[in-house]
Amino acid sequence: MPLPTYTAPPALVTAGTTLAWTQSAPDTPSGDGWACTVYLIGPSEAEVEGAAADNGVDFACELSATASGELTPGAYRWTARATKDTAAHDIATGTFTLLPNPATAENGSGRSFAARMLAQVESRISELLADNIEEYTQGQLQARRRTLDDLENQRARYQAEVQAEQRQGSRPVQAFRVQFARPR
Repeated sequence: MPLPTYTAPPALVTAGTTLAWTQSAPDTPSGDGWACTVYLIGPSEAEVEGAAADNGVDFACELSATASGELTPGAYRWTARATKDTAAHDIATGTFTLLPNPATAENGSGRSFAARMLAQVESRISELLADNIEEYTQGQLQARRRTLDDLENQRARYQAEVQAEQRQGSRPVQAFRVQFARPR
């Protein structure tokens, strides 16, 4: 099965996979001495050097599986910049979401804050129900554990947040549409 051919990074990329695409550059052709670097900016940063494509115009860009695996999952903005001598031109920009690497993901990786907190609160409720001591004093030290009511309130809050995330498709990143107009 042949690998897909991209003309830009796709909207979703999985960490630990190779991302390869052909960056079109008709105004800054690779055969005319132009070089291309793609800058990735997000939770972490990286640079991808574009190699001159066989057609003498485009650039073959590749982010290796190792390099993508070292990036932190999240929303990324990319900019392809062509340079020659002292000239620099941004030839393409875009965004993508880097998903966690399923081969190396730790327990809880990829879950939202609310989902992780819900699991912790539910675990704490279980501990509290197993141990009936709510308050104790030892010398001048006095400690009071959270009550079951406090924990149930927290659980309800995080359950509501997790349900809201699930209704939105569990997308960790919100997309906003922006339109620019020329001033009159």
